[in-house]
Amino acid sequence: QTGMGTEGQLLIPRKIHDTLIEEVDKNLIPRSEAAIYFGPGDIPGSSVDVNLVTPNQLDVRIIAEGAEIPIDQSAYTSFNLKPVKWGVALRITREMLEDAKWNLLQHNVTVAGKRFAEKETELILSDALQSGSNTVTGGAAITIANITRAMQYLDDSDYTPTTLFVGMEVLNDLRNIDTFVEADKARINDPSKRLIGKIFEMKVLTSRNVSA
Repeated sequence: QTGMGTEGQLLIPRKIHDTLIEEVDKNLIPRSEAAIYFGPGDIPGSSVDVNLVTPNQLDVRIIAEGAEIPIDQSAYTSFNLKPVKWGVALRITREMLEDAKWNLLQHNVTVAGKRFAEKETELILSDALQSGSNTVTGGAAITIANITRAMQYLDDSDYTPTTLFVGMEVLNDLRNIDTFVEADKARINDPSKRLIGKIFEMKVLTSRNVSA
């Protein structure tokens, strides 16, 4: 018997669980939702120029009999993308690689990949989606009218809305709208997926990075 009991604890063998409990994965915006994606191999220099067709420039007109056919052509413009570099260095000693219970290098590379993906989602939301000029203002909770008004902004520009990105607050609002509660109306196929259903033919994707 020991005096304080603390010393005795050192003599009791301890079991280390064989499985490393991973952190919870965050919902992210998949790259499949991007209209254009440039990887590192697509930008050999410091930037890339993206060419665009200027809409509604070429037109057809009524021509009187014997009159000269008017000449017209499409117009074009471009914008320049200059990427910035993000990175992280991993420092693991050879002794830890040899003696550790798990492959620390492989695990840290995997976690670093997750951090890159999370940063990518964060930058897309903060630099593009949340800084858009078309804003729908509603009350305390999102309504169907808010959703359809947001869709109209795209419809007015001849685009078709395909995906609805929502944060946790709006997701909670959607779950409390009777119209979307029934599975056959929400078209929910697999609740375990990020895709929680469809609303007006739009995929609904969630991410904690999306603001209220």
